[in-house]
Amino acid sequence: MVPTYIGALLGPNYNMRIVIALCTGALLLAVPAAGTVTLTGGCSGSGRVNSSYISFDLANSGNDTAANMTVVPDFPGLSPYNSVETVAALGPSNSTLLTFYFAAAPYPGGYAGAFFVTYMEGIQTFSATFPCSGMSVGHVAQSRVFVANVTRNPSGTIQALVLNPYASRMNVTVYPFLPLEFNVSPMNQTVSVPALSRSYVTFNMSGRQAKDTSFSAGIGVSYVLNDTHYSMVSIFKLNYQPTLLGAVTPYVPYVIVGVAVLVIVALVVASVVHSHGKKEDGKHEKTVHNDGNTNPQ
Repeated sequence: MVPTYIGALLGPNYNMRIVIALCTGALLLAVPAAGTVTLTGGCSGSGRVNSSYISFDLANSGNDTAANMTVVPDFPGLSPYNSVETVAALGPSNSTLLTFYFAAAPYPGGYAGAFFVTYMEGIQTFSATFPCSGMSVGHVAQSRVFVANVTRNPSGTIQALVLNPYASRMNVTVYPFLPLEFNVSPMNQTVSVPALSRSYVTFNMSGRQAKDTSFSAGIGVSYVLNDTHYSMVSIFKLNYQPTLLGAVTPYVPYVIVGVAVLVIVALVVASVVHSHGKKEDGKHEKTVHNDGNTNPQ
């Protein structure tokens, strides 16, 4: 119940005015903040036989804040001591340096992988993947087997072309490093690539909610030869058409705003019609009253 003195201040139809004010406030709260998070990342590492670490420099060059961030390393062949790091918020033009430590490597050689980052932009959660050339443990070992090309098929699969320049057959493991908005299966595949030849490796990919229709994907290969670990990651640009649900989900706040606008317009129209009706009723009553005074017979 609104106190009488507040109703007097608000004027006639103050209940309707209060409802409109509340809806307007809800509308302002529902409007998403304009801005974009743009993340970039770089890595550097130092490898030792008994222990090693990789530092990850994460920067936000956008004009909005990335909140509730998690960073997870994935370097096949290495076991991290700290498997996840969190960042409460990364504002525009800010950066943070995270260091991940790893247990002793099973073989000397090269280890490559990626960092998976999840973050909130407004009320939406997104992710990004940053492939990393990693580090060398014990001695430098450059992989000669590599992924030459990646294509995405209309059926929802991605296909990697693996080239083997060795004069002998090579058993290699292929790893897809994609943003976490996508489900990829299997997580990795071991294939036998003929000498001086190529093999195609196919992964199933399904998307949930994607921030962009074009994104970077990392495809890594690793293998052991003569007790030395070899690894590398190739980076490719893939195009993705999100599902209807994935395409609509980021626009839910705007749908809420649209509905709120329609409600406010309807309330304003109802208020105007109601006020106009009361004025007409008042004029009619006054006319009848005056007619009674001027006609005493």
